[in-house]
Amino acid sequence: MNFQSGWEQWLIIFFIAFLMVNVVAYANGANFVKARRQVAKATHSYVAVCMITKNEHYYIRDFIKYHYWIGIQKFYIWDHKSRPSLAYVLEDYVLANVVEIIYFSDSWKLDEKLFREMYNTSTRTFLSPQAWAYDNCFRMFAHRHTFIALLDPDEYIILKEPPQLPLAQPNISSFLAPFEPYGGITVHWQLFGPSGHMVRPNGSALASYTQCIPRERLQLWKEFDAIPLGFTKSITATRCYQRGCNPHLCELKPGCKYVNEDFMDLTPSVIRELHWDRIAIFHYVTRSATEYRLKLRRGSGHSQYHQANKIFGRTSRGWTYFHLVNTSATATCEEGRHAWQRCCTGQRMARARGAPAAAARTAGVAAAASTAGVGAAAAS
Repeated sequence: MNFQSGWEQWLIIFFIAFLMVNVVAYANGANFVKARRQVAKATHSYVAVCMITKNEHYYIRDFIKYHYWIGIQKFYIWDHKSRPSLAYVLEDYVLANVVEIIYFSDSWKLDEKLFREMYNTSTRTFLSPQAWAYDNCFRMFAHRHTFIALLDPDEYIILKEPPQLPLAQPNISSFLAPFEPYGGITVHWQLFGPSGHMVRPNGSALASYTQCIPRERLQLWKEFDAIPLGFTKSITATRCYQRGCNPHLCELKPGCKYVNEDFMDLTPSVIRELHWDRIAIFHYVTRSATEYRLKLRRGSGHSQYHQANKIFGRTSRGWTYFHLVNTSATATCEEGRHAWQRCCTGQRMARARGAPAAAARTAGVAAAASTAGVGAAAAS
């Protein structure tokens, strides 16, 4: 009996101690969650970016730093199975309410199977991770913004008009304001080749890649002649969003329409003229040869899910496309380099370069090590 009584006493003491530990842990956890909620307030800004990414740890901070500099204050990043999650390299931006990250894997496939009618749209014939992310980005966040731009991590908005004041920085909000009565603006790609880089350069994409395809060369491409809108990206007025986007455009409400930089309707002849004198999307479509190889392994976020590509197992355009871009990029475009120099050189650039590597080390994930290894190879 004495043994049993002692055992019961110890059991009661253990239970009380366990309960106290959990109460303290719950209180600390509640305070932690409360603090995080206080930080993660909904941000209402004039223009935002919706994008889908995968394993873009090296460039993503440059992308955000530059576009924040031109006036974009909110980024919704749909992280498609990055390893590690991009949250590891963007924590400071998340806590500052600049970035919101939605990590997803294959959940979009269930929506395609069970809710196909919800995603049917005039802008596409099939669903993909990219289209699914864009659709849900508009559904969840369009009410916070006047415009939403659909961009990829290798696409940078370049405002070419000089600011009114000599030393003033570009301002995307001022540029977009006259387009509010419309459904949005389509902006042409300017495509950049590897610019002689076999491995990833130490600098940013804007500063490192300057060899671009001139207007007259791009107009000769068969792909451009067949689908000229496929060489544009859109900045959509959220009040006009109807449903469904492909990687380039969204379905708009009746009475709304996209126009180009000169407020012209998007007739076939206008699109083929390649208006990019006021604004352009600098698309670093290949980057270096080494990075293009990684891009081929990663596959497309959209086109590879087309039925014909799935049947034949095509996940990318292959090396033929790389050589076409490389041989076509015969012009030099310096606007991106100059913008980066004004925006992000000096100490700010050094911090941006160091943060991803430090975060990857903190994460202690093997995939991060392999990502950093590519950077080390590029630097050697």
